[in-house]
Amino acid sequence: MISLLFRARDANYVAVYTIHEPPQPAVGLVERAEALEFLRDGFSWDACLLPPVHFFGHRMWTETAVYLFGLAAAIVVMSLLHLSPELMFVLIAAAHVWIGFEAVELRRDALLRHGWQMLGSVSGRNQLECERRFFDQWLATGVHAQTSTKPEIPSSLIGSVEQSLAGLTSRLTSFRT
Repeated sequence: MISLLFRARDANYVAVYTIHEPPQPAVGLVERAEALEFLRDGFSWDACLLPPVHFFGHRMWTETAVYLFGLAAAIVVMSLLHLSPELMFVLIAAAHVWIGFEAVELRRDALLRHGWQMLGSVSGRNQLECERRFFDQWLATGVHAQTSTKPEIPSSLIGSVEQSLAGLTSRLTSFRT
């Protein structure tokens, strides 16, 4: 497990990212691409060392509140059980390591709760390579066709409007005579 934390970034290292899009994506292709969020799977040192700062920095208010309430409750329970301060430290440190491993999943869940859509996942040696691979595939699928500002009007609606206009025209011509 320790080897996972201190893994050297050799030629065999692979990073995996999931890509998320906001609830109301921008119309322009460049603006839409800039709004995408790339989340790297793996251990998060900042979440392990300072969970409330990590949660607060990513606007994860629910997770911040749950962490603070859980920490306070854990300290009260451990104090009532008369655990030694060393054991309390070890248990809290273990909880922080667990948070470090789950931080990305918690952030992914927070984005999904706020209406973000997961577009997919991509792997590569680093974030730059993953972004390039994703955008190559994303543009090849014709995403630019989805960003058109011209709305699609269903043909059934056009037909019913034409019939209504024809009926209205005939009534107006009969009204004039």
